[in-house]
Amino acid sequence: MELKEKVRRTGFIQSGDKIIAGVSGGPDSVCMLSILTELAKEMQFELIVVHINHMLRDVADEEEEYVKNLSLQLGVPFFSKKADVRSLSKEWKLSCEEAARKVRYDFFYEILEKTGANKIAVAHNANDHVETMLLNLIRGSGLDGLCGIQRNNGEIIRPLLEISREEIEEYLKERKITARIDATNFEEVYTRNKIRNRLLPYLTELNPNILSTLYRTSEILNDVRCILRDVTEKEYQQVKKATGILDKTRFLALSSELRREVLRLAIGEFHGNRKDISYENLQNAVRILENAQSGTVVELLKGLKIKVEYENICFLKGSELRKFYEYELKVPGITMIPETGRKIKAEIVSVNQVENVAFSKNKVVLDVAKTGKKLYVRNKRSGDFFYPTGMSGKKTLKKFFSDLKISEKERNEWPILTTEKEVVWIIGKRLSRKFLKEESTKEVIILDYGENI
Repeated sequence: MELKEKVRRTGFIQSGDKIIAGVSGGPDSVCMLSILTELAKEMQFELIVVHINHMLRDVADEEEEYVKNLSLQLGVPFFSKKADVRSLSKEWKLSCEEAARKVRYDFFYEILEKTGANKIAVAHNANDHVETMLLNLIRGSGLDGLCGIQRNNGEIIRPLLEISREEIEEYLKERKITARIDATNFEEVYTRNKIRNRLLPYLTELNPNILSTLYRTSEILNDVRCILRDVTEKEYQQVKKATGILDKTRFLALSSELRREVLRLAIGEFHGNRKDISYENLQNAVRILENAQSGTVVELLKGLKIKVEYENICFLKGSELRKFYEYELKVPGITMIPETGRKIKAEIVSVNQVENVAFSKNKVVLDVAKTGKKLYVRNKRSGDFFYPTGMSGKKTLKKFFSDLKISEKERNEWPILTTEKEVVWIIGKRLSRKFLKEESTKEVIILDYGENI
């Protein structure tokens, strides 16, 4: 099948799209640009070329000029950027390869926003896909790594991912298109180049169809990953109490395999990155959690810990300091509490107007003469105490939360209503009896706490 038709049949490109093409000047990206230029005329979509000069090689400026001239010949808008990747890699404490990738994608998204484009096309091919799969296998990757490169991810599309390097070279040869060759692809200082130049040719001797065989294997593994992800997501939602908090009892009721995968999913949501979590880290954490008592802390990696708090498994960032918040209530009015994602509505009415109002744990009525109109919503402070309804004497918030077995993470974020001096209401839990209405009350303040107020 003609390469243009293969790209068309991926379904990544639709009429009306505005696509950024990342073009380095190498065979893969030049082939992609040529195909997309033809398809743009047939399918009625816009194309923009973006080139990043990494300043890593002597020929970098020549490559930039080549891509610029090629874009002009094809009548495609061109954007470029120079970035001193060596200096940036030191500044960011990343490898040159990682820094270059960050620079590329940051610039892609910058142009995406600037031009109103909706897709970013990059030129990974089938060989890249298989090389990535083998590289991850050698490094000891899990299922995600063995699936190779994703066809698409958000705005990123890879139109050539099912097309081999051999097909690309043949396409350019037939059309007499000359691309720039990156000489570093032949240097065997990089593991990927050793796979490309030595391992794959050797595997091809053993199996002439090794590329399609491994590609098919990655597709099968991806199907398995999708099934596993669906099962894990379902179990995770049953175990999850909030982002960064799991129900310990439900978690331990899972099979050991699902515990590991649920833990991986929870880490991804809380930490934003699962890449650095090894199989051994997860196995060790699961093993410790099986018999952990309240107070047990497990370090998953630098800067990320798990702490068992009563019936909760809580994730903690090592560098995370406790954050205090406080908002003066609009009385009357509605006040947003960003830390909880909820609002609190306050209104003052005559005591006679509350007879038919339905109250709940999140909707209460208080004597406004006792509370005053200057009220605050904040999280707890050291030494906080109140006079709980239904009890005699006073109680510290620390003891109150401890008796309810509320985790440290939850209690540090829990919203509390106060006057300038006293705790009035542990929102959603308990009122202070000092502020309840009584027979002599004339006006009351009604407080309603929730998401859709």
